Amino acid sequence: MQNVNPSGYNTAGGDPAVNDILFVSSSVVLAVTGGDNGGASGKGHVWRSTDGGASWTNVSPTGFSCGNSIAKGTNGTSNVIYIGTGLSGSMADPGTLWKSADDGLTWTVVNYGPTATNNPSVSNLPIYDVAVDPRGTDTLYLACGSNLDYAFVRSTDGGTTYQNINATGEGAFTSVTINQTYPDSVYTAIRRDILVYDATTDSAMYIYRGLPGELVPDLAFGSVLAGTSMGFFRVEAEPLIPTSVSPVSTYNKSDLVIFPNPVKDEATLGFQLDQTGPVTINVYDVLGNIIITKRIAAVEMGHQFVKIDTHELSAGTYVVSLNKGNGRVSRMFIRISE
Repeated sequence: MQNVNPSGYNTAGGDPAVNDILFVSSSVVLAVTGGDNGGASGKGHVWRSTDGGASWTNVSPTGFSCGNSIAKGTNGTSNVIYIGTGLSGSMADPGTLWKSADDGLTWTVVNYGPTATNNPSVSNLPIYDVAVDPRGTDTLYLACGSNLDYAFVRSTDGGTTYQNINATGEGAFTSVTINQTYPDSVYTAIRRDILVYDATTDSAMYIYRGLPGELVPDLAFGSVLAGTSMGFFRVEAEPLIPTSVSPVSTYNKSDLVIFPNPVKDEATLGFQLDQTGPVTINVYDVLGNIIITKRIAAVEMGHQFVKIDTHELSAGTYVVSLNKGNGRVSRMFIRISE
């Protein structure tokens, strides 16, 4: 590992921490610095490299402080870069959404942070994370908050206006990432919990509950992967389903598999029975409504495969619950229409 601190970089006087790094291309790299306590007020910069990170230039715009995150949207060969800033509890460092259309050379303010969903008296919330829909440059999601006040918002006009997303929890939203295979499925963390938001139905559900006091400062799509204050985790697909469905306390994850996933017109469920008996399969939407039920009176013990017709389902996120003799197991799947 090589120290590549740029000339003028100062952890005490202006750059409390490197909070995010973005490769715009193989050679152009951006980094933002900032802090998370009162001593970081007024500090933080935007740094730019054109040689893959070996050397850096300060490209901070006037008024920039407390950089939290960077995200890139692409439309053909054109990039739009967004930066979210702000310091919790500090009106001197309001949440601000910055934008660059020249790969980070110059920056303009697009908007300030949103108003708290749970407390309309609190505005300009810090923007802790930004994710841009991979289908363009103008649809983005912002994870925002300050202590127990929170907002998770969507913009379809490049941040000029925000729409509140119906998702709540125990404090500030800290991170957001988009399913690159099915971009209408968006994962976000609110303090210790992770939710999945379905843009097609404008609804969200919990898929992970952390330990009391645990924080989830970053998410990455893939498994989903989550970095928390307690360690590094891969979040399995069994969700905490809302309303009428309760999660299984213990199960073997090999008890139910769904393939392919994402699903188009037909899903195959693979599972194993310890004894011959009846099986009930329910498919739920993200609101907890049963939309498909399949009952099989007698299924032989051993490995089994059952097909579910999904061609009439709208694109979105769903949950399959398999009820069998020794309990119930649930899995989440995504239905795509293409």
